[in-house]
Amino acid sequence: MVKKANGKWSMCIDFTDLNDACPKDCYPLPRIDTLIDATAGHEMLSFMDDFGGYNHIKMHKDDTPKKPVYHVSKVLHEAELNYSITEKFELAFIKTSRKVASRRLVKWVNELGKFDIKYKPRMDMKAQALADFVVEFTINDQEVGGLVLQSLDGFMIEYNLRLDFLTMNQEAEYKALIVSLGLAIAVRAKNPKVCGDSRLVVAHVNGDFEAKDDTMAKYMRVVKGILTQFDECLPIPFAIWGMDILGPFPIASGQRKFIVVAIDYFTKWIEAKALAKITTNKIAQFFWENVICRFGIPRILIIDNGRKFDNAEFRKYCDDSSIELRFTSIAHPQENGQAEVSNRIILVGLKKKVVRSRNTWADELLPILWACRTTCKVTIEATPFMLAYGAEVVVPLEITHKSPKIKAYEPEINEEGIRLALDLIDEVRYEANTRNAEHRRRVSLYYNIRVKERFFQQGDLVLRKIKVSGVGERGKLTPNLEGPYKVKKTLR
Repeated sequence: MVKKANGKWSMCIDFTDLNDACPKDCYPLPRIDTLIDATAGHEMLSFMDDFGGYNHIKMHKDDTPKKPVYHVSKVLHEAELNYSITEKFELAFIKTSRKVASRRLVKWVNELGKFDIKYKPRMDMKAQALADFVVEFTINDQEVGGLVLQSLDGFMIEYNLRLDFLTMNQEAEYKALIVSLGLAIAVRAKNPKVCGDSRLVVAHVNGDFEAKDDTMAKYMRVVKGILTQFDECLPIPFAIWGMDILGPFPIASGQRKFIVVAIDYFTKWIEAKALAKITTNKIAQFFWENVICRFGIPRILIIDNGRKFDNAEFRKYCDDSSIELRFTSIAHPQENGQAEVSNRIILVGLKKKVVRSRNTWADELLPILWACRTTCKVTIEATPFMLAYGAEVVVPLEITHKSPKIKAYEPEINEEGIRLALDLIDEVRYEANTRNAEHRRRVSLYYNIRVKERFFQQGDLVLRKIKVSGVGERGKLTPNLEGPYKVKKTLR
């Protein structure tokens, strides 16, 4: 008893331990105000606890099979698709028990109890439940396999493979090999090592055995084609160069009136030098000083059919350095497209720089080359300087205007950043090579749409370009075509 301020006594009851002493009610009473509103205007309110089950009300034996069956559905995702039948049954029990025992559903049912709602099961509920059960638990005639992709530092990628058709063991091995090589390309693996338990497949790929079966031969060709992509994943810069001659120009200092131009096909790096005369020795000296001494010996050199390149002396010079010479077609000199593009860039730059005195064009050559090397190219979305050295160049504008890169310069941090950039240069070149390939694909697609295919038959009359035959005099008024000629034989 507690004495109040007015002198009266009040009784207080301590309910602190009441919750611990009483059992927990999983089905609490509904809201009292809802029940009061529902009984307004009525003499009596009656309701039945449905959660207690049907045992509270005894059912007639004839009505027992009519009890409704509720179907709880669950769509399997990702790893759940690989569960065994037993695991899927256990998962079904867990999901069903969670949904039935949901307190949210209990609360909603209690609140909806005041309404006169009649629940009618779907007429095809049993059939639908049976159909879903059959579809979900039917074992298909599919073969399941697995493969593991592991990096040098121990990182593992596990992949489950399901074949929708019946195969032999060798076909399944080839399918797993093809998928694993595709995963290796997706993660940009450079030199993958494949381990398999089929000696026949290993012998096919290594070339020890010949694939005589047609199906095995098809699989082997697919694998060989994928393996060639690993050689192309890391492009080698400065391996293919194109070279051409520009001129004659107005005579500059030192009697210079020609420009020899060389461009790397991958990085788009341009080397150029002004010369007074075009001789084989001068071209070889330029190639030695500006290409080989700076970037190493290339594998391929693409040139036109001019006498300055196509002669025994220059061929011997390239053979001594193991450089493969490739000549453009006489009818299609634009095949050396990179050299043509570099020529156009240099000519446009000279026209902008040389305004008053045209004899000073040789002095503007180096600034133009600087601009070409530090300008982002559309096809590769990078600068030639970046692809060559792994970092962006510091241009004079950044020095005069104090760019953030200059303000934040710290020798130790800069050295660490350069080392990191050199480690990532292969990835930068790989991405540039991918973008360049995609650009070529789009250009080729656009060009092929405009090409009209034509076929020639034996006996047709055709004209031939004069510059291809090389016969007769050529001038401004000379016609471009000669003929007609009769087609004697079609080759393809």
